[in-house]
Amino acid sequence: MAKNNGNGKGKFTAPFYMSFLSALGQLAEMKLQGRVLSVLLYLIANMAYENFLTINQSEIGARLKMHRAHVSRAIATLLRLGIIETGFNKMGVKCYRLCPEFGWRGDVENIFKSTAIFKSISDKQAVANMEY
Repeated sequence: MAKNNGNGKGKFTAPFYMSFLSALGQLAEMKLQGRVLSVLLYLIANMAYENFLTINQSEIGARLKMHRAHVSRAIATLLRLGIIETGFNKMGVKCYRLCPEFGWRGDVENIFKSTAIFKSISDKQAVANMEY
């Protein structure tokens, strides 16, 4: 359990993320089950600052005692449902990220700026990869 560090500023010593109530309602209505739900919860529990998902599918499979192919299918489902998105981080490395509409790990003032940067980089990369 996260505890206040006692400095009076309300900062916590353990990692946490903010969730939006409407997004939790959306997730409930999607009726996620089994492997998909397990992978989503594991990704949220292990996401990096500004929602980047840096853990690989083999690590997820090992931790959840799940075959890598099942992890891959669960991630594909999360992508299809728009819960996670694919793009490129600030270094240009392809990665996944929890869509900020479903929650946020980072400074509150960065949520909209980060979303715009992530989508902008993804859009530029998509244009660069288009075949004519």
